[in-house]
Amino acid sequence: MNKLLKKTMIPILLVIMILLSYMPRSMVVHATPNEATLISGDDLNRIIYFWNSGSSTKVKNLVKADVPSDLMTSTLRYKYETISTSDSPVKVYMWHDMNAYGQYTDTVYFGTEVPGATIYTNEDCSNFLYMFNYSGTNPIEVERIWDSANPSTPYFFNTSRTKDFSQFNLLPFTTKTGNQRVVDLLDVSNAEKLDGLFSDWNKKLAEVGYDMSSVRTWNTSKVKSLKNLFSATQYHSVDFDTDIISNWDVHNVTDISGMYNVIDGYRKTPLQPAWNNGFMNFDNIENFDSLFSTNGWSNNQEINYDVNFTNWNFSKIQVNPYAPYQIWALKGKVKIGDHPFFADNNMSILDYMFRNGNSNAADKYMTKIDDGSTYYLHNADHSPGSDWLGFNNSFVHQVNAGTITPAGTYKALDKTANTLYIEGHTSDPGKNYGAHFLKYDDSLVGTAYTLPNANDALDPDPYYNSYEHINKSFPWFLKKVSSESSYTIGTTFAAGASIILPASGELWLTSYPINKQITYDLDGGTNAPGNPTVDDGSQKTIQDPTKPGKVFLGWYMTTASGMHKLNQNDPVYSNRLTEPPEDINLKAIWGTEKTITVHGNGATEYYSHSTDVTVKVQISDNPTLPDGTPFAPKVVPNSQQYTTVESFYPSPGSAAIRYLNGDFYDYKGTWYSNFTYQGSKVLTGISNTNVSKCSQSYTDQFKTSGCTFDITAGNDLYLIWEDVHYIPNFQFSPYYSAYSSYDRIESTVSIPNYSGTDRKELSTREFEGYGVTLSNAPTNGRYALGPEDHPTFSLKGYETGASDEFILDKYAKSDYGRSLYGMITGFDVYMGDTKLASNVKTYTFSSGVTAKPKLVIYYSDDKFVQYNNLDGTEIETFKYSATGVVPYTYRSTYPSHGQYNGFDVMPVGWTLGKQYSGTDHEGVYVSTGSLPTLYRGTVADMNASVSAKTLMLYPMYSVDINRDGIADLFQNKNTFTISKALDAPYLDLTSISGFTYNVFLGDVNGDPIKNWTITDTDGNSHTTDNSGIIHLTLHSGESVSLNGILPNMIVWAKETTTGGLIAEHQISYNGTAWVSGADSGNITYQDNTPLTVAFKNTDTRVIVPAGVVDNRTKRLTALMIITILVGLAGFAIIKRVTD
Repeated sequence: MNKLLKKTMIPILLVIMILLSYMPRSMVVHATPNEATLISGDDLNRIIYFWNSGSSTKVKNLVKADVPSDLMTSTLRYKYETISTSDSPVKVYMWHDMNAYGQYTDTVYFGTEVPGATIYTNEDCSNFLYMFNYSGTNPIEVERIWDSANPSTPYFFNTSRTKDFSQFNLLPFTTKTGNQRVVDLLDVSNAEKLDGLFSDWNKKLAEVGYDMSSVRTWNTSKVKSLKNLFSATQYHSVDFDTDIISNWDVHNVTDISGMYNVIDGYRKTPLQPAWNNGFMNFDNIENFDSLFSTNGWSNNQEINYDVNFTNWNFSKIQVNPYAPYQIWALKGKVKIGDHPFFADNNMSILDYMFRNGNSNAADKYMTKIDDGSTYYLHNADHSPGSDWLGFNNSFVHQVNAGTITPAGTYKALDKTANTLYIEGHTSDPGKNYGAHFLKYDDSLVGTAYTLPNANDALDPDPYYNSYEHINKSFPWFLKKVSSESSYTIGTTFAAGASIILPASGELWLTSYPINKQITYDLDGGTNAPGNPTVDDGSQKTIQDPTKPGKVFLGWYMTTASGMHKLNQNDPVYSNRLTEPPEDINLKAIWGTEKTITVHGNGATEYYSHSTDVTVKVQISDNPTLPDGTPFAPKVVPNSQQYTTVESFYPSPGSAAIRYLNGDFYDYKGTWYSNFTYQGSKVLTGISNTNVSKCSQSYTDQFKTSGCTFDITAGNDLYLIWEDVHYIPNFQFSPYYSAYSSYDRIESTVSIPNYSGTDRKELSTREFEGYGVTLSNAPTNGRYALGPEDHPTFSLKGYETGASDEFILDKYAKSDYGRSLYGMITGFDVYMGDTKLASNVKTYTFSSGVTAKPKLVIYYSDDKFVQYNNLDGTEIETFKYSATGVVPYTYRSTYPSHGQYNGFDVMPVGWTLGKQYSGTDHEGVYVSTGSLPTLYRGTVADMNASVSAKTLMLYPMYSVDINRDGIADLFQNKNTFTISKALDAPYLDLTSISGFTYNVFLGDVNGDPIKNWTITDTDGNSHTTDNSGIIHLTLHSGESVSLNGILPNMIVWAKETTTGGLIAEHQISYNGTAWVSGADSGNITYQDNTPLTVAFKNTDTRVIVPAGVVDNRTKRLTALMIITILVGLAGFAIIKRVTD
């Protein structure tokens, strides 16, 4: 019986499986998905932030609830977002319910589309419900997250899959009343980063006295980073007992930088590590930067607590010995284990802990508490700027030598090394620029030391001290010396001399006076009595010279080294002219003085309170300085420095007038005048006559157009004031897309009368940052608006036809305008801060523009399918809801397309993006690769099948090879084989350079197919030239098989070098006869009919081998065969595509 069952069961099961395969999908039952994955912490923050920014009511409560059945359809009641990942089995929604108030409330709901599904937090939950800002506050103001079904039980997501908990906000997870916390529910078993988890905002858990005992039992075996774990940048009255982490598994932790960091501006002492933290097995630490950093750089702090590092292994840490490590000095004890040294095996954690505040040097002695031994901490290899002597018996050297073991408890002593400073000045940074800081042990005090030689201490010699204006050189002299030394202050030493080392001392170089010559070129003037002729380093004033009828404008200075500049210092000091000092020549620059009356034209000068003021300007005799620098006089209105850029636009009613020679201030005359205008006008220019219509240049921020002032023409200067004109501003609300905080929303606007009556379409981004302008636009292309303008702003489709109408496109776009985001639904209108209209589609400024016009634009959150022509113009755009099931049939009507290389072209579908853009077959599929994704036919659900926000579709075509009205997709497998064979090789042809061939490829009309690339069967590419020809060279035994020959093409082959042999050819279409000649002539490929072209070369010459007399005639036949094998095997129609 059992054998019978075995024999029958197998065929029965096969039949069942076959039947199941033919069953409709609706009969196959899948298990209901029961889990959901949240978006990342940053993405969730952005959604809440945008909601908060769009309302004065901020989100305070996140409440878990059932998803309303009409969430997708009741758009006036609900504002919702999807907060699950795109691949989440179950979607999670978060929504505002505005039914009660008609506006946002402080409570937002969230829930799963499948009731009861488990919500898992994202792998990346960094900054969850926390956004950083420079004020130290959290813009995400969520206070509580709870479950409406269980309001008295703390609610928490499932975090077992999360890897990054950096700066995760633990505070909001609570009950409805906020009486409990949920740290006990946090599952960190998969966590790799817990950075900052108990820092700043989460320290409020300590302030409220929450029981953190569950933290001790967390599974942290996968954690790699505890960066800033307990860090504090804000003040908190109570902090965590760091002992809560002492039981953690930290074998995989590599980064503990900033773990006890405190920089809150109140406490300047790092958070004290629990003693048991030192018994944690930190085996793999690689980064501990700023482990104990504090605030208060101006004062070194003393820390009196003890620190334990017994089980901490520091051997993998690469440290920078040149950087200061902290700004405090530890006065307590430090306990270390067997691995206190960093990766260089020289510096240890003791160097780090016992340094003197900001000091780079580990200049400390310490005592080992265990046995009373004293050691010096210095490390000779890592002490920049110092020369260390006699410390081969220091702590690190003794440990490395095996004399002592490092484990034990240590305390720093106040004693430092003995020091001798030796002044020096060179350009070598590797040798501390010549200065020497000798550091040495007590054993060397009273012993001889050889001072540096001259070149190592001073280069060049002498050294110029720019602060004291003196030269410095040898010998050295003792400026300071300790009392036990036999030397006295002032004792001198030559370079390379010997000195008996004192406990402390300072050697300084000797100072010498400066002696440089000053000569004058007065250009017909008279020098002031007493002007110095020598620069000896002392400060002497050089007075102005005089010249009848002239004013002195400054000294033009030149030196032997090639320096030249105008010196306008007032007064001029002899020891401030050059650094370092050298011989100089001073040439007097002269000019004439002119009086100008400045007319305020309604404005009042600030200092004189007068509308008209008289100023004195200096006009130089020469328009250039001796080196060619422009020095012509000019008057400049300060408003010309302002442009259309928002941050630089001039304040209405203010102006400053500058008086210059070239780019140098006219410091001998009037430097500037300040005017104020009571009103909203702006200075647009200055003029010799009281003209109007001045304006600023759009392209150059340092020029004005229409109004200028000639300082040499007349004595009157008029300030020209005009009404302020404003660039319109377009702001989208929300400003960023819901998918990325970097993805700004924008659109395009059609500008009226941009050039004459022509319009110009610009991105709304073009208007960002543009503020006040000074033009009478829009007629001049500046599109700035003033009181005389009455523009209309309309949404496309709601145009009024006005001649000065700004037309806003109907689409909101993202990603720099490359994809559609939503439909613009309307806009609010502002003039300055005054709101003029709400949610309109057209608006006219009928009373003129007297402040900056601004449109706040609203848009829907939709998905689109946009069909475009190959030239980029829009054919049609279909909008569908971003949520819910949307069945859709793609457009089946395509733009017409001309022939390609003589073949008819037929559409095959729509593709995402334009295929073969910029080629001669743009949009036509002629690839030998795989077919791109085609969008065509009907899909049951657009949201399920399309993840992109916008499908920007372009038509794709293919060649209709056999002209049956159906597009044929092919892979160009037809072969064109070229080979060479020798029937009876008598001579050695290997030395012949080769036989060359021209292979012509033409379309059905015989016109050349130009610049068309085809491949051979070996993968090599061949491209036709402008005559449609491929050039080939073959040697004996070689062959080439070309792909890509199409039916109805006209081809020919020609042998261009025969090597002196007789050429014949054979065409299979014409039978088997050989025909004389090396040119096949035009051949039209016959569909599915093989074509063979062969070339035969015959040699009839007499061959006489060397040393042999032979009159017999030898005939050598070289058979050159070009075979075109095209047929069912060679040309394969890969696929026929129909819609």
